[in-house]
Amino acid sequence: MNEIKRALFDCKRVISNGNFLSLKALQSWLAELHTTDSEAAIKDVLDVLIQYNRSVIEPKMRFQLLDTLRPKINELVKLLKLKQVGQPFPLNSKYRDQAKVIRHFLHETAFGFKIICADIVDGKLKVKFNDALLIKSIYQSIYYFSTEILANYTIFAPDPPGLWSEINQLFLLAEANGVHNQPITPPGHSENQKETIAQIFKRIIILNLANPYHLMQGEAEKIFEQLNEWADCSELLEVNKDTPLKTRFYIDLSTDSPPCYAMSNVKPNIRSMRIIDIVKLAIKITSLAQSVAEKSRVNPQAVLLKDRMHRDMLLRLEKAWTGRRERHYNRKPSIARVILATGLS
Repeated sequence: MNEIKRALFDCKRVISNGNFLSLKALQSWLAELHTTDSEAAIKDVLDVLIQYNRSVIEPKMRFQLLDTLRPKINELVKLLKLKQVGQPFPLNSKYRDQAKVIRHFLHETAFGFKIICADIVDGKLKVKFNDALLIKSIYQSIYYFSTEILANYTIFAPDPPGLWSEINQLFLLAEANGVHNQPITPPGHSENQKETIAQIFKRIIILNLANPYHLMQGEAEKIFEQLNEWADCSELLEVNKDTPLKTRFYIDLSTDSPPCYAMSNVKPNIRSMRIIDIVKLAIKITSLAQSVAEKSRVNPQAVLLKDRMHRDMLLRLEKAWTGRRERHYNRKPSIARVILATGLS
């Protein structure tokens, strides 16, 4: 638990004793906020969010404030993303700046929910570790850190250092307290739409295993949404000192690394390493791809462009999720001239 605490307490807050919007004032302000002037609204909402994250606020009240602000944040992020649709890569300076604002919004939102987790772990609120406040805060923090990673995939940008560590440590906190599989109703969902911390965690790690930088523009977001249903076809398995990892997908929750594929035997870290079993998911994807291919074979004229694009996406996922082929020959050092090119243009 000490390691988790240290990771969570890396919330270097500049404590502000200034006045921040109360819950009632926030609700009134949001009701009067117009997004016609989107740039002004984006700046104002982001400023309020940053002020909350730099202020000392009781955890329950912080959750209420963030949950009240969250729909407007989602609306503005969606608005910014729509402006990027169809833009050529690499993005010009205007759209790169918009992408930075998107990531800033998502990171600050995740950071705010993470502060609640840190305060609870620090004992500032006397609640049990299976309390709904902690579970929902972990869920929301992982969700927004995950959508920040997704935002990077969408524009083919690398992840900044520390992002995977945030997600991994939050999941480790949930797992250590046995709440990672506890169903909750996330904010904005109906009562019959239950999700778990494990589910949202598996969505982002499985998306990473899909080689997101090899996907077509917009496919990463489609897959992330689809994984809301597909994630149940996967499992996270604990390891022991004798667990063979070669040719398996795994993630080490003690690192700042995304999931990996073990080309050779890796010494297992028993406490923090988990095998990602996606065999059932790979079978499901193969079946879906075959179904679309059969439809195309029987009646090619009935297959629309969107159907062919969907089929091709499934084939890319099938290739990524059915493992990696071993090398036919061992690598050998050699001296050769190499020309290195960077960028997408």
